Amino acid sequence: MSTISVYVTTYHRPVALYKCLVSIIHECKRHLDRSIEIYVSNNDKHDEETKSIISSLKENYSNLIYSENRENIGIDGNMRKAFKRGGKEQWCLMLGDDDELRYGALDIFFEVIETYKDVAFVLANWLTSKGIANDWETYKLYEDVVECFHENHDKMPYGTIIFNTEYASFVSEADKDRFMGTYHLYSGVLWDMALVSKKVLRIGFPCILRGDKEKTYASYIDDVELRAIPEWYDKVAAPYQDLVKEIRLKKQIEIRKTINKNWALFLMMNRWVGIKQERKNLEAYFVKKGYRRIAIYGMSYVGKTLLNELKETVIQVAYGIDKNLNEMENIDIDILTPDDLLGEVDAIVVTAITFFEEIRKSLSKKVCCSIVSLDDILKEV
Repeated sequence: MSTISVYVTTYHRPVALYKCLVSIIHECKRHLDRSIEIYVSNNDKHDEETKSIISSLKENYSNLIYSENRENIGIDGNMRKAFKRGGKEQWCLMLGDDDELRYGALDIFFEVIETYKDVAFVLANWLTSKGIANDWETYKLYEDVVECFHENHDKMPYGTIIFNTEYASFVSEADKDRFMGTYHLYSGVLWDMALVSKKVLRIGFPCILRGDKEKTYASYIDDVELRAIPEWYDKVAAPYQDLVKEIRLKKQIEIRKTINKNWALFLMMNRWVGIKQERKNLEAYFVKKGYRRIAIYGMSYVGKTLLNELKETVIQVAYGIDKNLNEMENIDIDILTPDDLLGEVDAIVVTAITFFEEIRKSLSKKVCCSIVSLDDILKEV
């Protein structure tokens, strides 16, 4: 009968870790016959609060092992320990201290590892606290690992992987070490393992609830994005390198588009500041045009700024329009999607700095009012 060990990395997050471990223990107690080991590796040997939490939880679940590193060995070092000690069981589930197991996750994990015994690793779907998950098939078995890399290399955050320890043993210590300092050692090693087994499985059911806590490396995100990730791409195994070239080219194009978009946004907002300095306002423009009841398309930063400007004026903002309803918070008007039935207004003001013509053409099929660009308005005021 196959079993799994659960490996949890932690650093300075005792409250989140407690919730993580409680979720794991609840699942493990549903499978007591498996004798599932939970192993916690702490990068802070002075963390007394975590020690206390572990001590209390051990009274409830004895197969909980706690390890303190003699010094802070970093994110990659702490992840690397999972591969070093994973041989105790054939399968190891890696979790971060702000991740939680959802009810029934272990049922699914045991089913797949007993059915797909020769895969290098299993990539589990996850759920955010906002209820968002990847739209994946129930199960997808990849027997072309380069194709799998193409589809999933950037969709496998730490805390969503169960790996086969047998294949981890085929990756040398030196090969594991080459990913040190990239903050993504675990994924580099997993893709090495995939080249040995030739098989990877992806699960569509969201087994993991991923935490919203600020990630440990958030304070040095520039180093992650500008140095570590490009370095990780340099170090992935040769069979993936043709894809890496394509990925980098696409990223360069995306970066250029982002730079152009941000520059255009800067110019628009700078123009808006100039209007305010001249003691002009947008209310007068809308009144002059006869736009007393409007909708705002695009309710991110610019849309919210426009909404705030029009508060306590004669201009009524009837509703906002945005594709990303799940990201709309602290907005005191109704937010619709472009596919919803849009109520009558005098004009829809599009705050998006790019793709205005595409948006205008799409909206013109649904409404009979004026559709105007905020950027054009600011140029005219």
